[in-house]
Amino acid sequence: MSSAIMSKIILSIANLYFTLCLALPFNKDAKIDIIRAGPAGIHMASCLDTAGYDHITMYEKTSRIGGKAYSFLDPDDPEVFHEMGTCYTHTAYDAVFDLLRTYVNENLDEKLIEYSSDNYYQGNK
Repeated sequence: MSSAIMSKIILSIANLYFTLCLALPFNKDAKIDIIRAGPAGIHMASCLDTAGYDHITMYEKTSRIGGKAYSFLDPDDPEVFHEMGTCYTHTAYDAVFDLLRTYVNENLDEKLIEYSSDNYYQGNK
């Protein structure tokens, strides 16, 4: 799948979330259930909360939140994290970067690693 098509799909999904956040059709006293606590579920709960909905319940089948984004702290070296899920984000995911900038109270651009042949290692088979 080309990055242009992927970008359009991601923007369509992001637009759906933003549309729901801006034009929610139900009563603010409605009980709202959100299934799974990945980035999309957490973002939707945040949008609903910002819009004034108070009765939001999020269900997650695992013992942690974050969906596929999961970092594992190395027990032998507490300063080393291992990425066990989402390890990179394609540069076409502008909507994802915008959301990260919304939720991360730091200069995100300083934290991201620019993809290039200088910082990519291809191992041997």
